Amino acid sequence: TNKKLPDPVNNEDNSVPTPTPTPIPQDYTVIANDVLENRPLDTIKEKYTNTFNFNGPSYTGEPANDKTCTQVNPSPEDHQAALKVLNFLRNLAGLSDNVVENSEWSTDCQDTALIIHKIGKVPSNHVIIPEFIPKTCTQGSEFIQTAVKTAALSNLAANDVSCYQSMYRFILDEGENNRYVVGHRRSLLKPNLEKVGMGFYPVVNEPTGTANVFNQMPAVTVLRSIDEQAKNTDELPSNIKFVSWPSAGPFPIDQLPSTWTISYSGFNEKNLANIDELNIYITRDDGTPIPFTAKLSRDIETKDTLSLYLDPSALELCQDMRTITVRVVNDKQKYCLQYSFLLFGNKNQVDICLY
Repeated sequence: TNKKLPDPVNNEDNSVPTPTPTPIPQDYTVIANDVLENRPLDTIKEKYTNTFNFNGPSYTGEPANDKTCTQVNPSPEDHQAALKVLNFLRNLAGLSDNVVENSEWSTDCQDTALIIHKIGKVPSNHVIIPEFIPKTCTQGSEFIQTAVKTAALSNLAANDVSCYQSMYRFILDEGENNRYVVGHRRSLLKPNLEKVGMGFYPVVNEPTGTANVFNQMPAVTVLRSIDEQAKNTDELPSNIKFVSWPSAGPFPIDQLPSTWTISYSGFNEKNLANIDELNIYITRDDGTPIPFTAKLSRDIETKDTLSLYLDPSALELCQDMRTITVRVVNDKQKYCLQYSFLLFGNKNQVDICLY
């Protein structure tokens, strides 16, 4: 069985893997995403290369200064590239890849990015306090209230260079504040996601009145994915049993996060009392065990998520062209959820024959 260690911060259990997983008994049900694991490497790698290649402008126009609160023009190319990234990564996870941009949402996101930029700090709690908005922003109360609402419904990022960059960084979802929770990723990998809105405002160094001294007003990305009118469902496509990140099959090593997630109906409160019922293993193709800590994340929108955190030394074991296998065993319910992914980088693969 796995060794359980208490988490002194969150008062929850962590799991540390045993050196080698035990064989799966024949009467256990194996839960896997075979259709994802069987995808060809060359096909996924080509799509990845064709998706992660944007280097165009993220806006046009003159940004605001210390005396103005003017909007810039969003870049359609940036938005298209960001949407392409989202749909590619959702396809990797086995989810629908036809998410579209909602123009009304994007207008609201762009205006919200301007307001947060002028405040000078991206709020970690997604709350815009109107009293902090400078008096140079005279767009009116309705404009401000729309920004307040949009911020509460959106992913927010500081000091990225484009919507394109923010999109994949939201799904990476790094940082101690996001560890285990990874709410940005979970909102973008919802099975029923159909539309998003996005806006970006660039960084500006505003003069202070003192020579060579400036206030840096941050670049801001606002990405809305929450639809208040959408049906609340976690129904998966018929060809997958769970949503994992990293996903099964070929997976780009540049997108490998430190917190891995598995959303599965068997992990919700109705079907699983606590993490003690699970034996969890991560192993490399040569049998090397990869250490991690585990936690059930049952908050926000997806209430059935198992989160696995790998520290930097553990991530170093996950190398280009190595296959990593994750196995979650529930002896009480006699099932084994497992999947493997092959990490690939940007180098060309060379096949050789040895005689």
